[in-house]
Amino acid sequence: MIFRRLAEWILGHRLITAVALLLGSLALFSGVHKVVVDFSATAFFAGEGEDRRNLARFRDFWGTDDNLAVVLVDGGDKTLLTADRLATIKDLTQAIRETDAVVQVNSITDIPKFRVQFGNPMPWGLLVDVPKDPSVIESWQEELLSNPFLVPGLLSEDGSLASIVLQLSGDVDDVVMVRGRTATIRGVLSEFDGQEGLRVVLSGVPAVRSDIGDMILQEQVLFVSIAGFLMSALMFLLFRRFYGVVIPLVSALTPCLLVFGIMGWMGEPIGLLNQAYFTLIPVIAIADAIHLVSRYREEFQRGLQSGAAPDASLREGAIKEALTHIGAACLLTTMTTVVGFCSLMTAEMPILRTFGLYAAVGIALAYVSVLCFIPLALSVTEPRLGQRKSGHSSGMDAALRFCGRLTTRHPWACLGGTSLLVVLSIWQGSSVVVNNHLTGVLPHDSPTHQANVLVDEKMGGVIGVRFDLFGDEGVMIRPEVLEDLLQLESELEANDTVREVHSPASLIAYGATVL
Repeated sequence: MIFRRLAEWILGHRLITAVALLLGSLALFSGVHKVVVDFSATAFFAGEGEDRRNLARFRDFWGTDDNLAVVLVDGGDKTLLTADRLATIKDLTQAIRETDAVVQVNSITDIPKFRVQFGNPMPWGLLVDVPKDPSVIESWQEELLSNPFLVPGLLSEDGSLASIVLQLSGDVDDVVMVRGRTATIRGVLSEFDGQEGLRVVLSGVPAVRSDIGDMILQEQVLFVSIAGFLMSALMFLLFRRFYGVVIPLVSALTPCLLVFGIMGWMGEPIGLLNQAYFTLIPVIAIADAIHLVSRYREEFQRGLQSGAAPDASLREGAIKEALTHIGAACLLTTMTTVVGFCSLMTAEMPILRTFGLYAAVGIALAYVSVLCFIPLALSVTEPRLGQRKSGHSSGMDAALRFCGRLTTRHPWACLGGTSLLVVLSIWQGSSVVVNNHLTGVLPHDSPTHQANVLVDEKMGGVIGVRFDLFGDEGVMIRPEVLEDLLQLESELEANDTVREVHSPASLIAYGATVL
């Protein structure tokens, strides 16, 4: 009875209900201007506990740890260690260095060789003495390929790939800024791509982050448009009336907009995960709206068939009956959905907790819209429906009756078939490969993805792990500590997942070798 009384109150106080809904919606939606977009990795992967605090301390002391991008220079099946190709790489390095997108650039052409002058080792440019004699060039190339400070970090073992390591400027956690920086660098790369048969591609975590940002913006526009079109087309086929399309759409889209307004007031940004609200909330919310409008049409049609006139009283009676029968059912479906999303609030990751919270709020607002907005909107529609001929049914009714006869006449066959499908699904699901690779988010034919694969397989790798070592003042330059660090490097390099390792100990050892 509570839902019938609610319908009676709404129909008896239309103006008050309309004003209350409008003011409440404006109050919540006005927070949209405070919403910010934050597709940062920190916001996505942020957690709590000691690991999070250690990362914060690391960044406070050393600075950001993921601002390194890599320009992959691919020489195809030929070596890069020729005078012309090295000169092109040097020009490319200098062109990148002159942009405001980077603060530091490391390239193979920046690594000096050393020669003794006046009894002291002096740095000598790598391109100064590129040998021209074919009998000497092979030994010169082998010498470079045996240098642990070039291979595999800046040069592949076969000399066909080189990497130019870029330290980007600005806050690389900001996707908008990263997209601008990577666009600048890619503009420079386009001028050098193809010279001397070289292919140059930007790779690394910032490039992936930039591409993901572009994909999200493009695909949201596409998927929201597709979802809106399909929902509109389906409702038109179901109801064949203008109000049957507009009222459910408004009822489903409004809660989504209100959720983003609430997020603005609460200071919650739009991130990589909750941007799915644009399609998630309307798709879930429209189901209850369709239930109510459909039941309203049935009640209205039933009144016409009983001989009632298609006037306002029949319309209001149909609204009351529809809300009476659908209100409780929609309440149960809303509660189960809300509880399901609220279960995410037990997660450790803050992004999952907030995702579940605001999704639950959106579904709850959708139910309020079904209870209050749809009856109000239906009460001002034209009370006309084509009276269905006696014995005539729609194709959907016939299909549903066929399914009902099938399940009631052959229950064990249906249960057996369903059980077989479940078993087959579990069997196939057991073979699913879990892929948490960062570059796996991008399409496999993406230049960034392909470049990252090459960097991972033949170069120093895309993802770096840093160890923060603590000790008393001066302890890190003690000989016994340096020996321990070299031993640690050797043990780490023996791991199959590690491409290269550097520490102060190896740098000092290299300097000692030069001296």
